[in-house]
Amino acid sequence: MTRLLTMHRTAHRLLPLALVAGVACDKGLAPMPQPTSCPPDVVGICGTVTFAGAEPANTDGVFIIAYHTFPQSTADLYSFVPAPPLQSLPRPFTGSYSYTIGVPNGRYEWVVAVWKRVGLLIPDNLEEAGFYRDQAVPTQPGIVVVNGTVTDAIDFVIDFDNMHPVCFYIPPCPP
Repeated sequence: MTRLLTMHRTAHRLLPLALVAGVACDKGLAPMPQPTSCPPDVVGICGTVTFAGAEPANTDGVFIIAYHTFPQSTADLYSFVPAPPLQSLPRPFTGSYSYTIGVPNGRYEWVVAVWKRVGLLIPDNLEEAGFYRDQAVPTQPGIVVVNGTVTDAIDFVIDFDNMHPVCFYIPPCPP
């Protein structure tokens, strides 16, 4: 009987501790969400860009855009998302920067950083400055799928020393 009373008193003393632990762990053993750099209320693409090389003196801005299909003609160059007006990444174009672009659900074949020269928005003033790459074949663009939330870790390098004009992808290039 004494042993039963001792067990009852011990359990009675541990009850507040168990209640505090239960409240502190209100999710129990539920899995922890993966950390993300993306805002929770956005549908789109986010990640980190890392700048390499020196910014050209005639830079108007650097923009991150996405294409559902890889452009095949100069007309296709204007079928990107998000829709204009676009917001340039902030200066200085050095180090690393977390970005987010709001885009509709879907499959994107090219997430690309576009460098724009000061002047009109024409193909001659645009160059590819970097893009998200396929992890298995790094020379190819990586496919990004957005499905109801933000797709994270779409990281790539913006290299001012290795930019490509539009005609690199859609020939011919002028002589």
